[in-house]
Amino acid sequence: MSEKGDDESRALGRRTVLGTAAALGAASLAGCFAGDDDGEGTTADSNAVVVGPGSEYSYAPEEVTTSVEETITWTWDSPNHNVVVRSQPEGAGWEGTDGDASTTYGEDHVYEYAFEMPGTYEYYCQPHEGLGMVGTVVVEE
Repeated sequence: MSEKGDDESRALGRRTVLGTAAALGAASLAGCFAGDDDGEGTTADSNAVVVGPGSEYSYAPEEVTTSVEETITWTWDSPNHNVVVRSQPEGAGWEGTDGDASTTYGEDHVYEYAFEMPGTYEYYCQPHEGLGMVGTVVVEE
């Protein structure tokens, strides 16, 4: 094959790779910007929290805003995490995950709670609080 043919093949190959990468990037970002009809770009299931996403020491998202009686669902993506209550409105009865502060749960564990009182609820993961694994639920009327 001539040098010109090799250059054209390489250019076509690069264009194909770049075009495919651009299409995949756009498709993956589409989920990030898909929203409900409130125009704020929030995802359809804004009451879902991933615990330890990608083996990170975090909750995703770190803060959730919901309404009274709406259920928040925490789903574990990595092991050895929990949800321990730091603060809540006076008279609220949220206790976090079952067990004491040292009880942790494994991958695919699911914890749900429907908050009955408006206010701000703060929580943390006991083994990873020092690494910044903290979260907040804001419950509105």
